[in-house]
Amino acid sequence: MRLRYRFVSVAYGGKPANLEQLQRGGWSWFHPMPYARQEVWRPPTDVYETESEVVVMVELAGVKEEEVEVTLFRDMVVVSGGRLDSARPEKVRYHEVGINFGRFRSEVFLPIKVNPDCVDAHYENGFLTISLSKVCQP
Repeated sequence: MRLRYRFVSVAYGGKPANLEQLQRGGWSWFHPMPYARQEVWRPPTDVYETESEVVVMVELAGVKEEEVEVTLFRDMVVVSGGRLDSARPEKVRYHEVGINFGRFRSEVFLPIKVNPDCVDAHYENGFLTISLSKVCQP
């Protein structure tokens, strides 16, 4: 898993109206789209807060750890990567489709300020858990 820190503040001002405008405007400035549009799915994500930290938990069953990239911005965590569709044969007739394959991206706006020097991320049993400390303990 690649853990990157980029101290870029997304200037949404913390106001819901501005956040909605940012979401409507898309993220094309954030990650340029390739010539051929690709579908990107969002994995199930939980965000919760304890007394000392904010925790982001992402379900990534079947994704190899080296395919996951975590980027911490000043007020946002982005988890991205891909899950290969190598288990299915080519000629099949589907009766139900509910598993996403290909590129994924989960963008989580942090509810409070966190210390970017005190971040822990671990991947176990298909779950990525990112712990972001409110205050860094020496």
